[in-house]
Amino acid sequence: MDDPQLHDYNVPERVQAFIKAEHDQAVGYAANHIVMTMGSDFENENANEWYKNLDKLIRYVNQANRIWTTKTDDFFPVSLATHGILNDYFTSRPALKRYECHSNNILQVTRQLNGFSNNTLRSAIFPLSEAMGIGQHHDAVSGAEKQYVANDYAQRLSQGADAALYVINEAYKKLLSKADQSLPMSTQYLCQFSNISECLPIERQDSFTLTIWNPTIQQIDNLIRVPVTKQYKIRSPTGETIAIDHLRVEFDDQGNLNSITNRDKNITLQFSAQGLYWYTSFQGNNSRPEFQSSGAYYFRPLKSNPLPVSSARN
Repeated sequence: MDDPQLHDYNVPERVQAFIKAEHDQAVGYAANHIVMTMGSDFENENANEWYKNLDKLIRYVNQANRIWTTKTDDFFPVSLATHGILNDYFTSRPALKRYECHSNNILQVTRQLNGFSNNTLRSAIFPLSEAMGIGQHHDAVSGAEKQYVANDYAQRLSQGADAALYVINEAYKKLLSKADQSLPMSTQYLCQFSNISECLPIERQDSFTLTIWNPTIQQIDNLIRVPVTKQYKIRSPTGETIAIDHLRVEFDDQGNLNSITNRDKNITLQFSAQGLYWYTSFQGNNSRPEFQSSGAYYFRPLKSNPLPVSSARN
């Protein structure tokens, strides 16, 4: 209670209790900056009361008029024990994390094209919208779910993108057609497997048109991924061959990156053999903090050195 007229006014007591809790927690920190953790799973369910009290506590503590520093280095928000820092969900299931972001790009483009074309196909966008909403759950995009659950999330995103493609094509038919022409419009495709340089609709085509859409309100610079089967010649609008002006990238016979040359600054950066690596997980029994096993929340490798997935390319 922060009304001095009330008999149970307790601001001084609560502030002192909070400061004491800070001092007690600071014992476990080497620096003067500590992290105040509050709450837990399935607790403090009355959000209105909880945040009102937090706002009061912050306001009265800030009356000290002290300027706090900003943390810019590594931030591990939860440590439940000596060997129990919850940080694995930052990197768990990177493919699903990327797919979630990629699907959001498709969703925003689809919404905009449907609006610009004045089509009434919102219901066809719902599958992707719903899949995006489910995928952003803290046990989904975090990678903390079981593998078969992650597969279901990815399947729903894929089905939603397929439905969105219909909306995109209908919008293009309306936006690109001319009143005095009835020429058939080229079908638009989404290269969902561009991360492995696969796009079946264009792989056997002599030529194709690449459509780029910027869903933001400002000009952006971005790298455009184009599936490559063998080689391409890049030509200007006048038909002249365009040389590589800025970066030259060289690969070996197995596709490993050898070097990148910055032609503007005449700098060449050599690369050693690259590849995918994995860690052997620590198989603890969770009986004590030092026996905490590696899992969806805890990243605890058995050894510090990663192992290559494969020494040769297929």
